[in-house]
Amino acid sequence: HKFLPVTGVMFGFDEGRKVNLRGSSKKQDRQAVLARAQREREERQRQRQRQRSALLVQAHFRGHVVLQQLRNKARAEFDAFAARLGGPDEVNLAAFVRCAAELIR
Repeated sequence: HKFLPVTGVMFGFDEGRKVNLRGSSKKQDRQAVLARAQREREERQRQRQRQRSALLVQAHFRGHVVLQQLRNKARAEFDAFAARLGGPDEVNLAAFVRCAAELIR
């Protein structure tokens, strides 16, 4: 003989309130996992932002250093050219314009 399983439907228990047998501890565990995952996501986002900020500062500093080196080089070239023309009293406007044009090239 085969026995049929006894279900709540047979006795009318199917109707009405459903009881969650998982318990609130599972919900709390799930909430804790979700909260931890959110905190970790936020920390990774902060880390990416710090990395981008550091790269931006480094790039700005390198640009500043290169610009300073170019200015120093241009000044040294100008001073050398002016020295070839003679002393400051002998430098005329035409020579100055030629020097400036040479530096621009």
